[in-house]
Amino acid sequence: MKHAKKIGALSMAAVLSLSLAVPAAAAEYTVQKGDSLWKIAEKELGSGYKWTEIYEANKGSIKNPNRIYVGQVLQIPDGNSGTSVQPVPDETPAPSVEAQTQTEKALALINTFATGDTTTAASLLAEGYIQHNLAYGTGRDAFLGSVEYLASAPVKITVNNIRAFEDGSYVFLQTVYNFAGAGEQVAFDVFRFDGNGKIAEHWDNLASFADPNPSGHTQINGATKVTDLSKTAENKQLVQGFVEDVLMGKNPDALTSYFNGNAYIQHNTGIADGLDALGAALAAYAEQGIDMVYKETHLLLGQGNFVLAASEGTLGGVPVTYYDLFRVENGKIAEHWDVIENLADASTWQNNNGKFGTGNVSVINASVMTQTEKALALIGTFASGNTDTVQELLDENYIQHNLAYGTGESAFIGSVEYLASSPVKTTVNNIRAFEDGSYVFLQTVYNFAGAGEQVAFDIFRFDEDGEIAEHWDNL
Repeated sequence: MKHAKKIGALSMAAVLSLSLAVPAAAAEYTVQKGDSLWKIAEKELGSGYKWTEIYEANKGSIKNPNRIYVGQVLQIPDGNSGTSVQPVPDETPAPSVEAQTQTEKALALINTFATGDTTTAASLLAEGYIQHNLAYGTGRDAFLGSVEYLASAPVKITVNNIRAFEDGSYVFLQTVYNFAGAGEQVAFDVFRFDGNGKIAEHWDNLASFADPNPSGHTQINGATKVTDLSKTAENKQLVQGFVEDVLMGKNPDALTSYFNGNAYIQHNTGIADGLDALGAALAAYAEQGIDMVYKETHLLLGQGNFVLAASEGTLGGVPVTYYDLFRVENGKIAEHWDVIENLADASTWQNNNGKFGTGNVSVINASVMTQTEKALALIGTFASGNTDTVQELLDENYIQHNLAYGTGESAFIGSVEYLASSPVKTTVNNIRAFEDGSYVFLQTVYNFAGAGEQVAFDIFRFDEDGEIAEHWDNL
């Protein structure tokens, strides 16, 4: 955003002298933890309203005035020089959170890991923030605690964003982190925004930064420019077809139709460029008995020529999550980046939201779950078929007010088992979740065994033992 300065009633000669005068040597300032352009202007120039002067003097290194980084060196204009005419300060306040785009908010949030700025993090997050990184607790307070913890580390955290994209209410980023000196990690982050512009949910996949692959490419270099915005939907459809036909094995003979001959740039750490190299790598995996299995794609997001697919599956029999970023050119896949992460053992999880959603929960610890998390885990069993979770969450005398189903815990388990046996998978997409005393009420879209989408309100009552004791709904 460009900010015009107020020059007032300057004569033409004064304006010319301003533009032609030899500037005085500018002072340098190194950005510190908690700094903003406003704070630096107050400290160095005597007024926060002069933040635009610092911004104008550093446009070569500051692309966005909301994004400055610890350690960044800024040139501070010399406000006392007698050789230049000082303009009247622009009394435009620094950009607020409300004025930021979703992408700017997501970038500001991940940067709080480096700055330790919990005030900024709190302003960006929804109170009911849902965390799918299983190494961290869920909720806004848990995120703020992580920021504080990282800020206390003796080794500085670094955050280097490489690519940023936006698709509707979602932002997806490719970033290199180094958490407290633990080593560089390449990450894909996905953020969902709610109707109030707050960050409501987060998914990610991380892998250690590795040496260049056989073609000399790293996990992060390559094209960054977003083009073909009008082809976003078309490109997402292309990538979805590739994932289903080739990676899921539904139609492997279609492989060559997704590429322009052998022109394919590969950033996977172990595979060289070209379609031939991809085929050779997959054949080598097969010979070694290493099966690369894609079971389900949970997120498919795109902006112009870039599309991200986030999937679950196995690699050599080990449960993993696959995040694949594709660049599409002229209707063909031209470039690929990925992060493959082993799914952590459920006993180590710090939240019960699952890697992609409650439907992924295979083992839960109800004693550390909120009522809302328990209600979401319960409806997630319609998709997962996990009756152990049902037994953990329900009171044995569970009262059912949906008149199409029997009452009691056993009847609910029978319904879950029946849906799990259907050849068509049940889907559960929670939209809104609320809590009032011992009650939780949800708005959710269900598709029971392919019978068609239904919008539902569910109400759950919890007993004194924290178990779900009663249920009402409307569909």
